[in-house]
Amino acid sequence: MNEKVESLLVDLESGKVKIVNKENQWELNKNAFKQINNIFKSEKQITGIDNLTKWNDKVDLQNNINNQALLDKNSRFVPGSWIRRGVYIGENCVIMSNSFINVGAYIDDESMIDSGVTIGSCAHIGKRCHISSNTVIAGVLEPSSAMPVIIEDNVFIGAQCIIAEGIMIPEGCVLGAGTKITSSTKIFNRDGLQMDKIDSYSVIVPGSYSISKNISLECAIIIKKVDEKTKSKISINDLLRG
Repeated sequence: MNEKVESLLVDLESGKVKIVNKENQWELNKNAFKQINNIFKSEKQITGIDNLTKWNDKVDLQNNINNQALLDKNSRFVPGSWIRRGVYIGENCVIMSNSFINVGAYIDDESMIDSGVTIGSCAHIGKRCHISSNTVIAGVLEPSSAMPVIIEDNVFIGAQCIIAEGIMIPEGCVLGAGTKITSSTKIFNRDGLQMDKIDSYSVIVPGSYSISKNISLECAIIIKKVDEKTKSKISINDLLRG
């Protein structure tokens, strides 16, 4: 791996470089995004862990971190969690077993990535988020101009959800188990009106709508705003962090 690629991966891992940034709105760091794509022009290499397992890839796992560096992170990485190079993990995060976090992803402070979760390339997970078991937050390395999936702060995503194709889930939203949202997903409110965006602090569940007498398609339904009852069900356990 050449020095330029190594420097990029280190900068991503430290948070010095981010794939998306927000001032008034989210914007793609096109230069960093392009550089990540260019990594895959490099040669593959054989790497492994203590001769127990090997892989043939172009981006290694973060398996070269020394013990003190892991302790200094103030986050927990449960056995069986897989974190690729070029991933930023914030303070007091928890990464559970059988989860996989791909290159360029950004996991902000105090978030939990639960068991069996996939966080795709360049995805952004905000502060104090909970991504529940077997959820897929899809990546995007092509087309090279596309925005990655963005999950803003304080979002709770239930088990077995799929968020893909550059979708942005606004701050404070709660997604019920099994909710699927892509760029082609229709989103309705509880009165059946189609919505062109998701507002912050929305509660969203999976549903369906009819396109004919015999055929229905999946959709997402905004059923209400987050209230105290909702908050009581999804409160974060600070004892699990750090």
